[in-house]
Amino acid sequence: MRAGQRDQGRAPSTTRALLHSAVIGAASAIVIVLLGPVLLTAALASPVVYSLLGSVHILGPLIAGRWVRRPGSVLLTAFVAALLAVPFTSLGLLTIPALCLPAAAIEAVLALGGFWRTGRPLVWFAAAGVGGLVIFAISLTVIDPRVLSGGVVALTLAGRVGAYLAMAAVAVLAERALTRAGVARLRPAGTPRAASAPKASQHDRGSAG
Repeated sequence: MRAGQRDQGRAPSTTRALLHSAVIGAASAIVIVLLGPVLLTAALASPVVYSLLGSVHILGPLIAGRWVRRPGSVLLTAFVAALLAVPFTSLGLLTIPALCLPAAAIEAVLALGGFWRTGRPLVWFAAAGVGGLVIFAISLTVIDPRVLSGGVVALTLAGRVGAYLAMAAVAVLAERALTRAGVARLRPAGTPRAASAPKASQHDRGSAG
């Protein structure tokens, strides 16, 4: 009986988690499209500048990871954002791997580090750093070889990882701001329900009366 009740409770929670991720993904797609001309100009001007500005794409998925606190929320949000942005970006279908591969790396580190249970900040920022390494590796395949040099590669690496760490910090601040604003959120995975606290015994209720 209790197992059935738990399963019934998980279904609405899972649906809400998917909806939250989808909404944040849609908002991220709008930001990506609006910033498209600026990012395209930055990409043509300097890969180092683009490594800093282009990393804003991961902000929405990271916010979803902090707010939804469910495995898969980062990757799902990235996929929704990329899919909606594809028709309106210069990258086209390449937008999907550009967002989803770093998101998948972040998800892997969060899972391996037990972040969904513990919420440890070290795991959170380590995951963001790994995501930065992945997007750096992807960017090397599209940068014009004529502008590649040791200095450019080093600065692009630092820019990508640093920007991803900065986006991870912004996501933490966004989570706190939403909490202070009283926005309703899902209960983080693994957190016991308040209603599951032991009920008062008849003796306690009689004493209270």
